[in-house]
Amino acid sequence: MIGCLARKTANQTITKSTVTVLSWSSTTYDDGDCWKAEQPTRLTVPAGEGGLYILQWTTTILPTSLSGEKEIWFRLNGNENLRLATQDYVGPADMQTLTAIARLEAGDYVECCAYLETTENGQFADDEYEVGDDLQRVKFERIR
Repeated sequence: MIGCLARKTANQTITKSTVTVLSWSSTTYDDGDCWKAEQPTRLTVPAGEGGLYILQWTTTILPTSLSGEKEIWFRLNGNENLRLATQDYVGPADMQTLTAIARLEAGDYVECCAYLETTENGQFADDEYEVGDDLQRVKFERIR
C-alpha cells in the first residue's frame, strides 16, 4: 500500500476571511514517503505511484462558539480545488469529514484548506483536544 495518515499535534490559527492551508505535524504511518516535515502542508504522490487515491480529512475548527460559515476543501498542486464542503457552525465540537477520490499523477500534491466567514479567527484543533478524540487527521492512500 502507498499512503499515509497525517496528524496535527498543535492548534493552528485560521485567520477569518483568508484561505488557510493546514500544516501537518507527523504521521502514524507513511508508506511511500508521502509527507515530509520540510513541506508540512503537502501530501505528495511518490515517483512511479500515480493512480487512484482516496483522501479523507477529519477536522474540528475551534472555538465551537464561532458563528458564520466555514468551508474546507482539498487543493491539488497549489491551485485546483478537488472537493469542497461548506457548513454553518452548529457547535459544540463541530467535527467534519471530507472525502474525495481522485486520479493523481506522480509528483502531484494535495493540501487541506479552510476559509472562515465568521466574526473572529478560528483554529484547527490538534488531535488531543479531548482525550480519545481524533480531531485532526488526513488519510491519503492509493487504492488502484
